Amino acid sequence: LICTGNGGKLSQVLNKWMTPVTHPSLSYSLFRGQLNVEEIQNLRRSLGLLEPKQFYLFGKPIQHSLSPLFHQTGFDYFYLPYKYDLYEADDLSQIERVVRQEYFGGASVTMPLKEEVLRLMDGVSDAVKHIGAMNTIIRSDDNRLYGENTDWRAIHSLLLQRFHRENLISCN
Repeated sequence: LICTGNGGKLSQVLNKWMTPVTHPSLSYSLFRGQLNVEEIQNLRRSLGLLEPKQFYLFGKPIQHSLSPLFHQTGFDYFYLPYKYDLYEADDLSQIERVVRQEYFGGASVTMPLKEEVLRLMDGVSDAVKHIGAMNTIIRSDDNRLYGENTDWRAIHSLLLQRFHRENLISCN
């Protein structure tokens, strides 16, 4: 339950799902006391509910990757205290130290580490089990590392769209 009015601000801050927020650039709100996303995120940080996290792209060579721009833009848009950086490495031991750090939040993984990094995971998705490679590390709230492969979803979706457009298959 989310309470409205000035007395309901704390419920807006503590609610983790579907909080009705407004954006700082809007000149109106839906109800008296409604906080904008920046206010909520700042209060969550102040209360220790939203801690800084560090995210990376692991692989080599990666210096020309646009991943930091894409991810950091999203983090900044939602006022998250997260940073996304490149971490150029081609050896598993180099990234093993990084993924064990307190503020490690997750990573994108590219060549040549997509197969080797599986050894660091506490669990992996069914897709990773079938494909044998991963491109995403997710760190859970209990500090477990989970491996996912999102590449296959993008490829599958593009192929379905193309085949459907060419009337080669029926998409239901």
